[in-house]
Amino acid sequence: MTISRFLIYTCLSLYCSMLRLPNLGLAAEQVHVEDRLEQIVVTAPFVESEAETALPIGILSGEALREKVANTLGETLRNEVGVSNASFGTGVGQPIIRGQSGNRVSILQNGIALTDASNISPDHASGVEAALAERLEVLRGPSALLYGSGAIGGVINVIDGRIPERLVDQGQILVEQSHNTVNDENKTVLKLETASGSFGFHLDAFKRKNENVEIHGQAIDEEAMEAVEQLIVMLHGEEPASGNEETELENTRGYIGNSDGEAEGATLGFSYIGDEGFLGFSVADMESEYGLPPGNHLHEATLAEADPAIRVQLDQTRYDFKGQYNFADG
Repeated sequence: MTISRFLIYTCLSLYCSMLRLPNLGLAAEQVHVEDRLEQIVVTAPFVESEAETALPIGILSGEALREKVANTLGETLRNEVGVSNASFGTGVGQPIIRGQSGNRVSILQNGIALTDASNISPDHASGVEAALAERLEVLRGPSALLYGSGAIGGVINVIDGRIPERLVDQGQILVEQSHNTVNDENKTVLKLETASGSFGFHLDAFKRKNENVEIHGQAIDEEAMEAVEQLIVMLHGEEPASGNEETELENTRGYIGNSDGEAEGATLGFSYIGDEGFLGFSVADMESEYGLPPGNHLHEATLAEADPAIRVQLDQTRYDFKGQYNFADG
């Protein structure tokens, strides 16, 4: 019995060893393969914005921009993170970044500050057309300090490429026609990029016109206006003006009075582009005329002293020079 048990244990041991041999060989082969693997480095290029700013930065461009573009910057960016719109009708829409507006939000065009009156009063339209932009950059936080200590709310940089910086292989043309039923607005946008030899050319133009905005019910909430007047009396102790029926606001039903407007503009730019850089020039002309709905401007916050028909006209002619030289040694 002892010899039989010994033989049985021996056979079982040999059988188990044979079962383990392939696994050992496979493990050795795996180790050998892992030793031969080379180091793999994965990289992802970051597209540097023209503003050359640090994060956080939001960029709206391409098809997303074409779907959201509106008549004003505020209305175009109102659905972006941290941005809202201060509207004074269809002709004006100033962007508000994290509750800051006016001088606390700097609006740039191709990295250069706008020379208009939009940061002085919220009813003044901005001298930049969102429909002609290629890209909108929204800067928030400490990165906005790169453009000055006053822009504590943020910076909006409008890139429109009016001065070509590189030659295009083929001419590019964009024609856009839109219609808005709520105010019978028609808008036409045209953009052209082309090149000839060492010269690049840029042409853009736009034209829009709208009637009064259609609404349901009355345009002015008279009860709310009376509540505002009573609040002024409580704060200042002065009775609102009365007995001046001729200058009282005309409350409209079914539409917002004095909300019509029109605007048009065109830009021509060209550049000489070589291997060492470029030198370019552009000229742009813009005209805008629009109305402020009744009740926007209240003197002493009273209906009787409010101007019923305020019209604003913007005329701007802008000249831009831009150049770049690439040093051979970096």
